[in-house]
Amino acid sequence: MVFKFRILSAVALMAVAMSAQAERVIVTHDSNSKGLKKDHKVLVEGKGWFAVELDENSKKAMRGKSGFKSMEVDAKRFPLAIYNDDIGDPNTQQITPYGIKQAQGDQLTLQTGQKVCVIDSGLDSSNMDFIWSNITGDNDSGTGNWDDAGGPHGTHVAGTVGAADNGIGVVGMAPGVPMHIIKVFNDDGWGYSSDLAHAAQKCTEAGANIITMSLGGGGANSTEE
Repeated sequence: MVFKFRILSAVALMAVAMSAQAERVIVTHDSNSKGLKKDHKVLVEGKGWFAVELDENSKKAMRGKSGFKSMEVDAKRFPLAIYNDDIGDPNTQQITPYGIKQAQGDQLTLQTGQKVCVIDSGLDSSNMDFIWSNITGDNDSGTGNWDDAGGPHGTHVAGTVGAADNGIGVVGMAPGVPMHIIKVFNDDGWGYSSDLAHAAQKCTEAGANIITMSLGGGGANSTEE
């Protein structure tokens, strides 16, 4: 009897621990969102949604509030691996990355009025292979300044898009194209799907008509879509 009681007690404690464990989720809502956010720290917010950490009891309470529409896990996203085509030394000559021909970027004609938004790990401000007067960006309190690269991935992606045709480094698919940089990956090299959705809205506000992201992660997310 004592042994059985101990097992039941352990199960009960596990259930309490699971209900108390908070999970980061995205909550979508209609125009009445004031009551949903009450007593919760909103982590990221967009048009018709916000990200917040909730335990199981708080999730249940949230679903019963006026204005609630849906809830989904705020999934982690990671930059894709950088491909090294090893076609030359960019320190001594300007090279054309292998991927440009693969994507038929050498057949691209840059139209006026185009602006590309790069959502990634930021851009290295010391890199001389960009026309910096054509580049803007958004800072983020969680990931830092957009021109303080959190690793080489963002600079690599931006270079593939718009590195200048200046005789050094690499040449981009659209050399010198206006770009807007948004840094979403933290120092550990990942970000949340809500960060991407928020960044996409920032891209639109910055006047970008093309968004590029080189990243992945498990599970679909309707807020990103």
